[in-house]
Amino acid sequence: MNLKLDVPVMSPEGKPFEKTLEDKSPVMARTLCMKGVLDCKSSHEAAPSIKYDRGVLAEKIINSTDETDYKVEEVATIKNSVGEFYDPWVVMKVWNILEGK
Repeated sequence: MNLKLDVPVMSPEGKPFEKTLEDKSPVMARTLCMKGVLDCKSSHEAAPSIKYDRGVLAEKIINSTDETDYKVEEVATIKNSVGEFYDPWVVMKVWNILEGK
């Protein structure tokens, strides 16, 4: 499944989320996906082999440039991690990107 994650995630106001108050550059879907995979509660409580796999997946996400091929299982892990880590608005926006909407 080819995904393009280097796209901005839009706020409820229709503007891209900004990285920080000082850094007004847009937050990209790949950053949110990577952070979800690394920082969700189930990643911290996982067995070492699962932590390793999630680290490999996070590296693949952050190093993605244009469209990158992901296995169905990888997309499921990303969606579950994002769903666990973020609020409903971000989950909806990121899932829509992952589903090509």
